[in-house]
Amino acid sequence: MVSNSFRIIVSIVQKFPEAGLLATNYQFYFSDKKIIQPTFDGIPAEKWSGIVPDFFASSMKFRLAWTSAVAVKKETFETVGTFDENITLGAGEDTDMWIRIALNYPVAFDNEVSAYYQMATENRISLSKTLERKFSKLDKFSIEEQTNSSLKKYLDLYRAEFALKHKLAGDEKSFHFYKKAISKENLHWKTKFLFKLPTVLLQQLYFLKKKLELFGISTNAYH
Repeated sequence: MVSNSFRIIVSIVQKFPEAGLLATNYQFYFSDKKIIQPTFDGIPAEKWSGIVPDFFASSMKFRLAWTSAVAVKKETFETVGTFDENITLGAGEDTDMWIRIALNYPVAFDNEVSAYYQMATENRISLSKTLERKFSKLDKFSIEEQTNSSLKKYLDLYRAEFALKHKLAGDEKSFHFYKKAISKENLHWKTKFLFKLPTVLLQQLYFLKKKLELFGISTNAYH
């Protein structure tokens, strides 16, 4: 799989030298009988390689750029900077980076699968870890999101995710910080419903979700 991933990356680097971010497709692996193949708005589901028309619009349901299936040119880092060290333990540092790149460079994508996401490993993450992580505030893009509706919606999806994670961990202050920055029209009814639940009940639903994933049953609160 490593050699296959390298082959695909090299191919799109050669075809799209102007791109600052180069991404390939991936799959969510629950079991041999349950594998989910992401599809992206604005990008053909069949074999396709090209410059993504709107990175943010294509990343609403699934993340177009997943850390294990991307490559970034050295000169791109020299322009937009490296990963934000104020964000820690997988709390949005990659998302922050992809946004900065997508605002400054074209993004190239090949929908050939080069990596697998082992969903069972997600169940290792406990709610207590949330309070140990420093999350991206997402406010550094406040100017850009005023004139970029797809970026605004993209950011609001992450704000909703971060808000729920903090509510689950009992951090009401951070929950309200993210929630108040979200435009109501960008919230799915399921997300609004979860926002209103008592923390204890929300935690019970969260653990049920994790148990269902072990059986290959996935749920989503944002779509």
